[in-house]
Amino acid sequence: MVASSLAALGGLSAYELLRDGHEKARIKPNPGDVSDKVVRIYDPRAANWDYSTVKYLDFVDQHVVDEMMDRGVCELMSVGDPKSGWKQIMSTYERGDKIAVKPNFNNVNHGYKELITSPQVVSAVIRGLVLHVGVPESDIFVYDLCKVIPDELVKGRISYRVNYVGRRVLRSVRDRVLLRLRRGLEAPDKSATIRMTERIVDRKGEDVSCYVPKVLTQAHHLINIALLTNHIYILASGPLKNHFGTVRFSNLESYPVCLHGPALKGAVLDINRDPHICQKTRLIVVDALFGTYGRGEFSGIRKWKTFPCKNGAPNTLFLSRDPFAMESVVCEHVRRERQSRGLRILPSVTT
Repeated sequence: MVASSLAALGGLSAYELLRDGHEKARIKPNPGDVSDKVVRIYDPRAANWDYSTVKYLDFVDQHVVDEMMDRGVCELMSVGDPKSGWKQIMSTYERGDKIAVKPNFNNVNHGYKELITSPQVVSAVIRGLVLHVGVPESDIFVYDLCKVIPDELVKGRISYRVNYVGRRVLRSVRDRVLLRLRRGLEAPDKSATIRMTERIVDRKGEDVSCYVPKVLTQAHHLINIALLTNHIYILASGPLKNHFGTVRFSNLESYPVCLHGPALKGAVLDINRDPHICQKTRLIVVDALFGTYGRGEFSGIRKWKTFPCKNGAPNTLFLSRDPFAMESVVCEHVRRERQSRGLRILPSVTT
């Protein structure tokens, strides 16, 4: 069991990004907090999977993950007990505030064949909010708007009665009408346009406007639970790109296809400097219980060799309050593993 602080391993500074050589865009998730601290929590008991049994999530120990989250919060906030740590993280919380939680459920349609943010990690975050901060479960909204959030894979593994907001299933005329009327928390908030530096277009070359969804504009706080994973177009899909699953579009597409073109890197940074994201983010967690480094080269979940891990599973959680510092750590681990295996090293969004 290891708890250790990590400095940012490269990339941009914690809060400053120079755009076009003169415009300074500040991405500061926690006003008054200037720490770029990243904490690594390792426990070999967290996931004891043989990498062959189908339901890998059956082999994640929720009790151990809860302990890891408690230790991570204490280490991150330099306190002796998790209640004090969570109170500091959520220092601006007031009774009645809504909490948005953004995991990476992009691969839920593949079942257990590909990796998603482990529901046990999501559950550990919810536990911290409920147990240590006193947030009612009904005020917590777990969302990923690219996919339908399934019961067996996700909801059935989280014991808290929270709200889930995913992609609307267009199986009826009613669903299609509601989508067109932009009803529901998954819908775009037309008053919250994301300012993009570059032009965003669809497959036909027509302009697409990007919006913050209602689930986030109506929330007061945001927790980002990303994955340790590479990406097929950039080096890693860490906490910054995790918000591709937040954006809503004027053409009513659910999946961010229009962001995966030449504007990708700029779009990632533009999205993360939107005030509903940068000013509401209270905590960033990266689920590295398993992690993946070979998207695009092979399918399935593979063992790592560059982590100090048991049986190939990193069994690690990373915690931070700085998205750039966390992104740097994710990119460095992906880079090291891919380099060790002779895989192509793509640029990151911060280079």
